[in-house]
Amino acid sequence: MTKQTQTNKEEALALIGQPGAEPALPEEDAVSTAVLSILGGGLRQRDRRGLRAVGYKRVSASLLMVAGKSIEDQEERIRAFIESEGWEEVEILSDPAQSGRDGKRPAYKRLKRMVRRHKMDVVVIDRIDRISRNLLTLLNFIRLLNEHNVKLISLRERIDFSTIWGKLVLYILGALAEFYSEVLSQEMRLRRYHNARSGRLSGTYRLGYCKGNCSECDDPNGENYCPLYGGPDRAANKVRVDHPVEREAVRSMFTWYASGDYSYDDIAHRLNEEIFVLADGDEVRFRTKGVPGLHPPGPFTKDAVRDIIWNPIYVGFVTYAGSDGNGVQRRKPVELFEGKHPAIVDYDLWRRAQRVRRNRYHRSHSHDSQARAYPLSRLVFCADAHMPMRGISSQGRYRYYSDKLCRQKLSKEHWHQPNLSAPEVEEQVHGLVTRMRIPQAWRDRILAYLYYDEGMAELAYERHAVRQQMQRAAELYEKGYYDREKLSRVQAECRRQLQALEPSGTFTGAEATQLLEHLPALWEALTDEEQNNLNRILLNGVYVRGKQLVEIEPQRPFLALLEEAAERLEEAEGGLPYQVVDEPSDPDPDLVALLER
Repeated sequence: MTKQTQTNKEEALALIGQPGAEPALPEEDAVSTAVLSILGGGLRQRDRRGLRAVGYKRVSASLLMVAGKSIEDQEERIRAFIESEGWEEVEILSDPAQSGRDGKRPAYKRLKRMVRRHKMDVVVIDRIDRISRNLLTLLNFIRLLNEHNVKLISLRERIDFSTIWGKLVLYILGALAEFYSEVLSQEMRLRRYHNARSGRLSGTYRLGYCKGNCSECDDPNGENYCPLYGGPDRAANKVRVDHPVEREAVRSMFTWYASGDYSYDDIAHRLNEEIFVLADGDEVRFRTKGVPGLHPPGPFTKDAVRDIIWNPIYVGFVTYAGSDGNGVQRRKPVELFEGKHPAIVDYDLWRRAQRVRRNRYHRSHSHDSQARAYPLSRLVFCADAHMPMRGISSQGRYRYYSDKLCRQKLSKEHWHQPNLSAPEVEEQVHGLVTRMRIPQAWRDRILAYLYYDEGMAELAYERHAVRQQMQRAAELYEKGYYDREKLSRVQAECRRQLQALEPSGTFTGAEATQLLEHLPALWEALTDEEQNNLNRILLNGVYVRGKQLVEIEPQRPFLALLEEAAERLEEAEGGLPYQVVDEPSDPDPDLVALLER
């Protein structure tokens, strides 16, 4: 390796941050200090006694608790300045944990409304970049102040922005603040990606995990809640550990939800009523984590439960979402990495919870009114328009599949599909499916479709991803980043993951094998939700016209099997009222045109 190559490598590693060594963030006041040192001190303030003043404070989530930069520190300086000037304090508006690049902050929007309604004469801020880190947004705000004859006072810069000289400094500070924001944003994205690849959870507070610094615990659910508070530290190298109380709440959430008997709202209510007994006999109630300086721990809501149920961090993964091409942060992760933190729930339980989540059209509001699954949910279509039909019930006794979408989009005179009795069409599909004879050679493929949404293709992809991880580990070993012990641990974990990927080796796969051997006998023992899972594996669609089932479209791997089953069923019953087809018949073009208007 040449000296220049080594230098480039060290520089690149420094940019993304070395593992275990957090790069220091740039000092936010450095830009303003540098500019003021060039331009000289602020201008002499004019006497404005008796003016009405409104303060505005903001801090980003990453600096929420940093000394000297917190919301409380800004408010203290703003309030002291207003009092020293003898002004009337109208209100101090606050935007905690809000990015300066976001122009839709609640308190910022309210500040602009107050300016338009002439509620103040002066706006006091701690620093100019508290208003915005976007130069255009900042200049638009200054224009709004000028139009309503409102002055802006920034305590750190101490410049009167209503003068020509002040406006020049404003442009410079605004441009530098935007540049700093872009650089900081890029640096933070690199750090997040590096931390994710290193298996470290982000620094945000997550229910179920804590820092493990028990002797100096600052967790919201630490003092007077956690039985390990004040004891010896449990973590090293900034790896998150499981919280002894919160982990039980998380496990309960997944267990209840995966059963299919509870909605998010049911789980939230039950958690809020649950009492957890500690090892010493003390009792505590489950509660959310909260965020210091933003909101305290409190009762669970259905939204809080939903955010936990989908999240793969609880099975030991670290997620990375990143940003799109416009710099907007994605809501859903695009990459998963093996985490260093412990898993709180096992993968099979998490996967069952995801299956329940996907299968539900709606969620009930109480345990007494459960969300009902239908064996043909998401499979029944109107043959004339190819619109999906939804399962409904009447008086809790009668079940139907209803063409609600067509009825919503078309006038009553064009309604063409009546409600279809659910038991009748389900019995017809059941009769076909249970006639299948599964060849031994097909069982691995069928298990793959049962365990993976995309069948063998997804299984192959998962295997490839694990093998790629083993290859990367070998490359890191060759370059000296891994020692032999670390390489052996990674390889052993990858082999374990490869074994766990095989559907036949899982509990679910073993159950599925038994089901395939005794399909007719076991079908009746399945729940509606389990029947729906199996039907969605075997079928693409069930097409009805009026009160009749007319076509069944299997998934491609099962087309031959179901065609053979249909032949046996037709021979036994002397004919079938429907056809098993490779592709459904075309819809009525006139009806489709009406729906597309």
